[in-house]
Amino acid sequence: MNPSLKQNKFFFSAYIGVLLLYVKLFFIQPIFSFQGVGITLSLILLFVVFFRIVFKLTILKINLFGKNKAASLFWIFIFISTISSFFLSPDIATGVVTVNIQLFFVYLIFIDFKTINISSLGLQKIIKALVNFASLNAILVFYTFFFGKISLIGEVSESGNITRAFGLMGDQVAWFLSFFSIYALYNGKRIQYLIFLVAILMCASLGATLVLIIATLIYYIKEKRASASLYIKAGFFSIIFIGVLLISPNIFDKIGLLQRVNQGDFADANSQTTGHRFNAINTAIVNIGEKPLWGFQNYSLAMFNKYDHLLSDMEKGKLTYLTTPNNQILAIICDYGLIGFVFFIFFIFSIMKIVRPSAININNKLYSFKKSSYTWLIVFFICNQSATWFLPGSFLWILICIIVGICYKINKLYDYKK
Repeated sequence: MNPSLKQNKFFFSAYIGVLLLYVKLFFIQPIFSFQGVGITLSLILLFVVFFRIVFKLTILKINLFGKNKAASLFWIFIFISTISSFFLSPDIATGVVTVNIQLFFVYLIFIDFKTINISSLGLQKIIKALVNFASLNAILVFYTFFFGKISLIGEVSESGNITRAFGLMGDQVAWFLSFFSIYALYNGKRIQYLIFLVAILMCASLGATLVLIIATLIYYIKEKRASASLYIKAGFFSIIFIGVLLISPNIFDKIGLLQRVNQGDFADANSQTTGHRFNAINTAIVNIGEKPLWGFQNYSLAMFNKYDHLLSDMEKGKLTYLTTPNNQILAIICDYGLIGFVFFIFFIFSIMKIVRPSAININNKLYSFKKSSYTWLIVFFICNQSATWFLPGSFLWILICIIVGICYKINKLYDYKK
């Protein structure tokens, strides 16, 4: 085979993960439904990745997990948990299978990255495509913030008492942009960093903003060895900010981020504030006591069945705030119990080992990607306690698998052994 053609095929293989992100944008309703399961373009593409992996396993005889024992044990546990749902929770077993299959299919993106032969230039192209995708979402956030939704594409903004704007990825866009803002910082793209920063503020995401602030501080403290002048400047701007706030306390009333803090309503399920999250967290903590070790297999469906009969048709929407803990740690414990959570922790540590940068002779852009990935993932895993990302179709779960896949290929290219 022509080496150039072969290389192009490898590029196409690597771009499947990026393609998932692009194509997923353009579905509003499933193409068709089968026994209550919606079939979307993104799910079909996940099947494409799955069959590619099956081909690689059978024809090319590639080891699915390699030496990653933590990943092997975690997914084996998920498989056992899925099978057990037919005996422990038969009324939600179909939903459990659907969700867990989609989670694993997304993980196969990482496996796909592991098995392709790609150059340093190819990886840089993939990273650039992801940055372009993030930039597109940032532009849409700006547009929707000032002009409202784009009806041709679908609901891409949210309005009400709180001023918020979303791109095509919904409210996950702020988390998504938080990674690329940190990458822009490590890559020396300060203007790009500021653009993503402003877009995140327009999304009014408390968690993503917190992650961005902490990761930025780590960058300046660890990478830039912040000088005294930087602290003086930070102090100066802080004094100005406090002064403006004292002189005109209402000046920031239209900032969605502050609105969400000031207008937190613990009872109103329709509010776009932080209040309902605390209610969801408290509900999850109470329910964990029912199945602390093994979990519910699918907490959302189990809670829907539990509370559905208590609500009238007009109140069904309120179940949204009872069927998800809005917290990744609690979500894992609710779904897979404390036993599953232990496996999950080891799984996360195995991811971090792949992403961890090392002092080796490496392309600067790729090294910047590894360092930004490591910083962002650490802060993200610790601080992301306001949302759940380990869900089917989650942009964050897709992003994490792609990030880890790229870092794995960087390690292979430069023969980095942990």
